[in-house]
Amino acid sequence: AMVFTRSEVWVTLAVIIPMGLMARIRDNRRAFYAGLAVSCLGLAIVAIACWAWRQGGVDAFGFMVAMGIGLYLPYIAVHATLFERFIALTRDRANLGFLMYLADTAGYLAVCVVLLTRGRLMTVEGVLPLFLDAGLTIAVVGIGALVLAGGWMHRSHQQKG
Repeated sequence: AMVFTRSEVWVTLAVIIPMGLMARIRDNRRAFYAGLAVSCLGLAIVAIACWAWRQGGVDAFGFMVAMGIGLYLPYIAVHATLFERFIALTRDRANLGFLMYLADTAGYLAVCVVLLTRGRLMTVEGVLPLFLDAGLTIAVVGIGALVLAGGWMHRSHQQKG
């Protein structure tokens, strides 16, 4: 329990500081893009941590902290910054709770798929290779999706302005 507590203190600090700084950005467009950048940074940390683990370049504690930061940073940035600022930028009538519900449902669905197919997905070595493959896949797909979202928002703004 002590190891988990120590690791989560580092994760909390690494997530709370950028989120607190982003809350101070008044301009919705800049805050939206900052949220995209912070989310991409988190996913890049996931990819680097998975690669470093496979190369033997990080110990278990460092890997656990890096994965915590890398996964939690985009989760909080999307829920606390991107959705709010997206609604503000589009000026559409929207409900933040609904967007959060959709995002969380997609995550829970992915967990269910893994649990239901874990026997076919796992290798002889156990669940760690599956976790590392999933981490790299999530990082690459997530960064790609965030870049596309940023490009779409930029084009949308250019057409209106």
